[in-house]
Amino acid sequence: MGKIKILSDRDGVYDKGSIVEVIDFISDWMDCCTDDSLKDWVGRIPIKNAVHFVADAWGIDYEYV
Repeated sequence: MGKIKILSDRDGVYDKGSIVEVIDFISDWMDCCTDDSLKDWVGRIPIKNAVHFVADAWGIDYEYV
């Protein structure tokens, strides 16, 4: 699935420059989300779209590595 590098994180959850597995990034968001229908939707969209959605929701800038 790939990895992303955190370029910035508004809330400081991830350290700048850290490398995160895409599946872990999405799973971390799923663990925090309380809206089951939203979790279901994110689980069904393409992975790149899910990463973008989660990053946008959390105020994270990233790049694929």
